[in-house]
Amino acid sequence: MYKRCSIVGNGGILKDSGCGEEIDRADYVLRANLPSIRNFTDDAGKKTNFTTFNPSMISRRYNYDRTAFNKDLNEYQGILMFSGTRNYTDFHAHVKQNTTLNVFLLDYTYLYSLKELWKFNKSVSSGLMLFSLALTHCEEMHLFGFWPFDTDEKDEVLIFVSLKEPVADQIIPILLAKSWVKNHFW
Repeated sequence: MYKRCSIVGNGGILKDSGCGEEIDRADYVLRANLPSIRNFTDDAGKKTNFTTFNPSMISRRYNYDRTAFNKDLNEYQGILMFSGTRNYTDFHAHVKQNTTLNVFLLDYTYLYSLKELWKFNKSVSSGLMLFSLALTHCEEMHLFGFWPFDTDEKDEVLIFVSLKEPVADQIIPILLAKSWVKNHFW
């Protein structure tokens, strides 16, 4: 059990937040979707312990370019959990052979169990999966980069935001009301 965990989404709300040091103060840091952190450490921190990665990003973000993929991989330590790996076994093998990361494959039974637990009719997001995992491993959880709106408090458009993010628009308000989690909105 970890005393303090930071759960870091890849929401644009972190831009210019200065949250990096606060994120890195955690005993354990969980990150969603393998975002590039190299140029954003002041805002997103640099500590990594557990990171999710959906291999569909290999085509969408990296256009199957292993050099660019490796550049982001080199920023990470700890565990990298692949989801949706059916068609990306070569990239899974590549990570195991070319990094020091411990590679896990997501068990779809776990996702189904989370869907049942939270009573969702749609897929469970990476953010909700990380949050659920942290519930069993962390005494105190701090959420960063989860924002249920498409603009920030200054009405500027944010990137990498999902308005249908279950962790943000359904679960966080309940947990905040019960003081189970601290969400850092800037």
